[in-house]
Amino acid sequence: MVLAEPTGISRTAGPVRGGIPLGKGLLSDVGIITCDYSVGTKKEIEAATWAMSRWPDGSIRWLGIEFQAPPLAAHSRQQLDFKLKTKTAKALASSFSPTTENDGGLFEIDSAQLNGPLSFSFKAETAFGPPPSRLSVGVQTIELATSQSCTLRREDSLLSDDGREVIRFITRATNYRDSNLVHIAHTMEVVRGTHFNPQWSLQLPIKNPGKELDHRQRNEKFASLDGKSRTHKLSGVHQENNLTVAMTDFWKLFPTGFKRTGEQLQILLACPDADDHMVLEPGVARTHHLWIWSGDQQPSEEQAVAQADAPIVPFTTPQWAVASAAAGPLMKPAADSRLDDVVEMSIDRVFKFAEKQGHHYGFFDWGDFFVHDGTLSYTGCINQEYDPAMVMHLAYLRTGNPQMLLRAMPMARHYSDVDIATTGGVFQHRATRHHADAWIAKVLADGFYGSIKQAKGFDGSPESLLRIVKKKNQAMARGIEPLIRPLLDSGEPAHEITRIALEIMGQNIVNNIVNKLGDGGDDMTMKRYCDGIAGSTLARDYGFKNADASFERFFDLYGGSWDQFPTFHVDNSPDPTARHTGGHSLVEGVIFGWWETGDPRLLEVALRVGRHHVEVLVPQELGKLGDGLGGDGNPRTRTVAWPLINMCRLYEATEGMAGQEELHAELYASSKECAEALILVPFERIEGSIHAGVTMEALANWHQLSNDQATGEYLVGLARYWASNVFDKRSNAFRYKAHQTSNAARGFSGLVSYGLAYAQRLNPHAATWKVFKQAWTEMLKPQKKAKPMAMTLRSAARAF
Repeated sequence: MVLAEPTGISRTAGPVRGGIPLGKGLLSDVGIITCDYSVGTKKEIEAATWAMSRWPDGSIRWLGIEFQAPPLAAHSRQQLDFKLKTKTAKALASSFSPTTENDGGLFEIDSAQLNGPLSFSFKAETAFGPPPSRLSVGVQTIELATSQSCTLRREDSLLSDDGREVIRFITRATNYRDSNLVHIAHTMEVVRGTHFNPQWSLQLPIKNPGKELDHRQRNEKFASLDGKSRTHKLSGVHQENNLTVAMTDFWKLFPTGFKRTGEQLQILLACPDADDHMVLEPGVARTHHLWIWSGDQQPSEEQAVAQADAPIVPFTTPQWAVASAAAGPLMKPAADSRLDDVVEMSIDRVFKFAEKQGHHYGFFDWGDFFVHDGTLSYTGCINQEYDPAMVMHLAYLRTGNPQMLLRAMPMARHYSDVDIATTGGVFQHRATRHHADAWIAKVLADGFYGSIKQAKGFDGSPESLLRIVKKKNQAMARGIEPLIRPLLDSGEPAHEITRIALEIMGQNIVNNIVNKLGDGGDDMTMKRYCDGIAGSTLARDYGFKNADASFERFFDLYGGSWDQFPTFHVDNSPDPTARHTGGHSLVEGVIFGWWETGDPRLLEVALRVGRHHVEVLVPQELGKLGDGLGGDGNPRTRTVAWPLINMCRLYEATEGMAGQEELHAELYASSKECAEALILVPFERIEGSIHAGVTMEALANWHQLSNDQATGEYLVGLARYWASNVFDKRSNAFRYKAHQTSNAARGFSGLVSYGLAYAQRLNPHAATWKVFKQAWTEMLKPQKKAKPMAMTLRSAARAF
């Protein structure tokens, strides 16, 4: 076991938790493991373990572990040799006393410095949908109890007047054996409605009155200290009277703050001003982590910041991690030092470039990368593009460098909260453009309603609306009905379903108009794009006549202007099949984050993604792939291949997981369906190297899982076809498409590389191997932008 201090701050003894990869057949049962640790006086360290996931033979694949770590000097690295001990230990009891008061109270922390329960508060204004009106108190359960810690989980909800869930709060509280430290993870999830100017906080009642203060981090440059603005970055630590409170990534998740009044400390989790234009839309979430020390032994401010932002995570040696094969095939450490150098340089450059571009931090943004090139497709967040966090996770496994984990984890947590909806659907990189489309669709919906409300037979219900639409446009009615059917079955109010159906009609009109705007659609500015839609007779007939006038309220709500158009993570398209597609649906970085740290929030979200995949996304995308095969164009295979990659990894994660047996079986069945559909696509009809690369990676993962002969044969054939027909010898890189004039880039080679290597392993072929080696040489060059970095390097360490 290796403990590494990555921040340059010495650490006192304290609890640590992480995950260790194990080889197949190495360990079947969990138990207490011990280590004789000696600094002056010999001392035994006792660690608790649990199975996070298992190999198909039942042995443990990833082992959860936690223990009281010894003190660590700054930048030190210590190896602890643990041995399995046939010993059981009683699970630690919770030190938190629950409260059932309907006032936001959560539980009391066992501390002489506190005087009452920790509680939360949330208020916001509502722009669309049902406003929250009353609190429903949840049930407190034990999520994980070992001999070293106990974690409680509680779920509370703000409900609408008619009893529907609007905002959900998930709180996890962990106490540790022989420690005065507690950890609180508090999550807010938006289930329904669009809300703005949220005021969200946790309250700690402190026994003794203290000095009043109001310190807030306004943005990445400025803080407000008791009402006075200064160029400053607050530490995110509050200390007084044997009490320390530290918030993870405090200034990076602004606007945040601490407010001390009377006998209460408010931890401000979101405290925007009106001109911050903070808007919470359905599907978005945010988790804040608090670390609280109470009693005589207190950390310094620097130690508290280090614990919050860079907690020590136990791991193992790179040799052990790679040899275990728990993460799949990986190049041996130092097998090609050029790769390690390129990965490290690329990651450094990517983060420096992102920070220089701005908008890298904030409530929605920390852990994501942005582009601001003014085009419709790529204005906004691109964390969903090829999973840059995976590059860092795999580099961490291969090198043991804790800096890789420190950079990967904010991205994994951001992705699980902000880029994955509460339903498990994954948002895509076109969310900014879709916000403009959805706003226009709202305007058109008003026009539709005005023309329909007097129609004979219309009573305001969605059924009557569909009858009227069917008389005028049967195809549109057939398209709308399956989209609103889940809402009808779930009992949503009829007037809200009717409104959504009208907005879907508006979205269809927008799509039809955009298809006629010409080949330059993606290169237009947002203003020109919206003006182009407003110039259509069809849009004008239903009320969208002037983009400036129609978007006044949009900019009032979201901020920005045509020249500085706001960017979005959350896709608010009224059409759920546009909100969540398979084209860039990713979850591997979240799964690796859970495996490596044991963060239960990441597992919770990953399981939601798995459920959404098998129930919604895979049937949707298989239908589209079938339609594409039946048409004249090229079917978009990556929309099925990305879900297959995700499900193979989720299948590994849920192997042997109690309570997930049904999902585990469904993941396998859905993966099989995806693979069987992909191998029906003729090689020459695959659109380009992006689709081919993702498809080959998906099929390689499935073949490794299933050893399916037909999959292996197709993969070998596709790899040889692509190496023979799409490789550009002049640039030593693969072209985007097969024709000679298509651009070539090492990012395309990066995506194709794993499939080529896997096919070569199945059936060696000299010409294919030669192409791989030529592409590999060109790939080993540093990148500075997140998307090409992830494209080029996500599979490099797995391919060679």
